[in-house]
Amino acid sequence: VLNSLSFAWKMSTLVTAQQSITEEVGGHNAVGGAAFKYAKVYTIEGNIFFGSARHFKTLFEDAVDAPPLVFLNFASARVLDSSGLEALRTVCRRFEVLGKKVVVRNLPKDIAESFKAMDKAASGGRAPPGRIVETSEATNPKYTAAVDRSRPLS
Repeated sequence: VLNSLSFAWKMSTLVTAQQSITEEVGGHNAVGGAAFKYAKVYTIEGNIFFGSARHFKTLFEDAVDAPPLVFLNFASARVLDSSGLEALRTVCRRFEVLGKKVVVRNLPKDIAESFKAMDKAASGGRAPPGRIVETSEATNPKYTAAVDRSRPLS
């Protein structure tokens, strides 16, 4: 039990969010029908789960200073459980309450669907307005059965 707690504590501190401002918003300069001159990009790294959810939420305490468009890029991160999904939802709401548009990028398809379902359930059956969740084929896990080919099938 002690080793499990120690592991969870170590993993909780390995979540980071690198921040950058981009003036070249690319194809998203008209996200949701509104034009944006620049955006803040948070590149998330690490595993977001019950042990790291609290730390993850503290990485966005500067939300009030963010420009009107915010990208949360999960290409180098994984959301592992419902506590991680709830932490992501809390972070999105923190920005949205301040009038920021949030684009969550590179979530695996199954996680994005769970996130959208959680949002709808918490919002009375409607997705929050102004939030965009994008999936990426590159980050979608490919599950295959493990097969030991060194022995013949019997």
